[in-house]
Amino acid sequence: MDINNDIDKVSSFPKYVELQTTSKCNSYCSICPYGLVEGKFEHQKMSDELINKVLDECEKHKDEIENIVPYVNNEPFLDTRMVDILRNIKRRGLKVEISTNGSCLTEEIAKAIVDENLIDDFRISFFAAEKEDYNKLMPRLNYDHVVKNVKFFAEYNKSKGNPVHANMIMILVENLDMQENIDKVEAMFGIKVRPFGYLDRAGTNKNKNKLLAKEEMLESRLVGCSTRRPNEWLSILANGDIYLCTQDWNRENKIESVAEKSIEEVWHSESYNHYRDMIFGRKNYPKDFICTKCKIAIYKSEGEKKNKLNFAGDKYVDREGKKNVKF
Repeated sequence: MDINNDIDKVSSFPKYVELQTTSKCNSYCSICPYGLVEGKFEHQKMSDELINKVLDECEKHKDEIENIVPYVNNEPFLDTRMVDILRNIKRRGLKVEISTNGSCLTEEIAKAIVDENLIDDFRISFFAAEKEDYNKLMPRLNYDHVVKNVKFFAEYNKSKGNPVHANMIMILVENLDMQENIDKVEAMFGIKVRPFGYLDRAGTNKNKNKLLAKEEMLESRLVGCSTRRPNEWLSILANGDIYLCTQDWNRENKIESVAEKSIEEVWHSESYNHYRDMIFGRKNYPKDFICTKCKIAIYKSEGEKKNKLNFAGDKYVDREGKKNVKF
């Protein structure tokens, strides 16, 4: 994406609606702050009524929506309703993106996903090829169990002509030879790996990204988000609350609630536009504003014409966000 074009253009309705049907996760990944913040909030489960309220409105706007994403910072298949939720989404003519760690991907669930083509973009997180490395990165999961689950899905999907588009997700972390791990995981499952750069979740996780704005903040200002979160994405927590971004693990920037208002009302609300004005550089923001701590934020330094990512680069991703591995 060109970070110098259309960075403040907001869609008329969110293109991507993220829906946290349950707040639980079970992997406690080291690249994720879930274990660090879990005790701060009560676990919640979204009611069937609220799920249907959200999907009813999304169905009316299905021509404007790219994907429904039924998870937010959680493991979606810990919700025993998930297959039925996927059916509910698909029968409304909406597309689905979902990411799982594979621990709950039973044969029954895998068959339903494939036979009914319930997922358009299926992402399976598997962060290291070897058991020892995997256990460090995804410590609460059983490596052999997950391998068995994912292999069954991959083989069953292949036997049916690969109706479900799937990727293995790996995070580019400093302490692994990522190219070697990518090659091994692809050989193990026969599914293409899609690597993502490491995100410290706006400074929430222990291992921090190398940021530029931290050093140059006095001469720079925020002007946008490289992933277009405030422009196109809406993230709904299990109780209906909407926060600024999935990077806001500490829930510091609440906007509104779709338990009380419609998605359209929230999307165009004064509260949401207040945050957009800060992100797009139209309004002053606190020094500790979450976006100033995030590597995917876009900012502009005083006297410079071009925008920059708030990122100094690391071993596998350069300062422009380009990945330094083959895939």
